[in-house]
Amino acid sequence: MRLVIIHCIAVSFIWIWGFASANADGNTGMVRGFVRTANTNEPVCGVRVYASSNTERIWSTVTNEQGFFVFLALFPGIAQVSAELPRGPLERNVQVSANLLSEVTLYVAGSKDRYDCRATHRLALDADY
Repeated sequence: MRLVIIHCIAVSFIWIWGFASANADGNTGMVRGFVRTANTNEPVCGVRVYASSNTERIWSTVTNEQGFFVFLALFPGIAQVSAELPRGPLERNVQVSANLLSEVTLYVAGSKDRYDCRATHRLALDADY
């Protein structure tokens, strides 16, 4: 009887551990970066940034006052990171690996004065991950 109980506990533990590890955030990676001006390397805030991957899901966020953005829990593979700009989108491919952080900087033409930093807080409210 004692052997049956130990066996059941062991099988339950293995099943629960396997299920938890398969669904844990440990199977995803992060992408963070900046949007900066090409000429002066100044941060550009209030820019809508997107990330998409082979899962057909699109994440979006808005850069903060330092031009910073982050995407959490992206699936491994090639992610396309793009910024929505007045002259059209700016895109870069980024390799996402499980449990690792990838970094990217998007450089935009022109002056940071062309972008409205006050819109950052308004746009950040509808950002999703």
